[in-house]
Amino acid sequence: MTPIRYRKDVSCFSLSVFLALFAQDAGAQTSDPACDYGSPEAWAEVAASYEGFWVVDHLSGFVIAGATTIPFPADDSSDVLGIDVQPDGTLIATHPDAQEPLVMTWADEPVWIFEKQASDDGVPEPILDSTSVELMMGCPNDQLARLIGTSTAVIDGVQMDFTYRLMVVSPVQMYGIMHVGGAVDGMDFNAWRSVSLTQ
Repeated sequence: MTPIRYRKDVSCFSLSVFLALFAQDAGAQTSDPACDYGSPEAWAEVAASYEGFWVVDHLSGFVIAGATTIPFPADDSSDVLGIDVQPDGTLIATHPDAQEPLVMTWADEPVWIFEKQASDDGVPEPILDSTSVELMMGCPNDQLARLIGTSTAVIDGVQMDFTYRLMVVSPVQMYGIMHVGGAVDGMDFNAWRSVSLTQ
């Protein structure tokens, strides 16, 4: 798919808004239909419908370098990715400014606990509470389709390694964490931020 050159000013899609969208039905159902796609076989049946253009909102987060922790706000603009779906369910996302595609593969991992993973990495507080998402969806997050996206870029001579952990929460929404790691002048840095992808 040919990527589209486009940037758009948008209002921030916050975690509270995301949870509110699902809270209305939380008491009326035991689980969301998205909880049925937590296996590679189930994902393969629906993956093709995720091909197309997706708006990516980069939300708030933190960057940690040495003993310094700096919070940063959500971007006031969004990007558009073109996503192609491979026969095995892998998603290939491209953007005109990206040096490499973002390759998103099935996440064969235990239940994600973003709060603990962030704490282990030095992030002072959860930027996405995976437990709250599970309560709203009505199932552990390993019963959702989950994807791990990886890519690399060199910016101002610094190699940055990108890892996305995304939960597919509806036919038109993915939500998760973007982690960026690298080193500047011998000092490691880690950045965590929430991301939302909307078709």
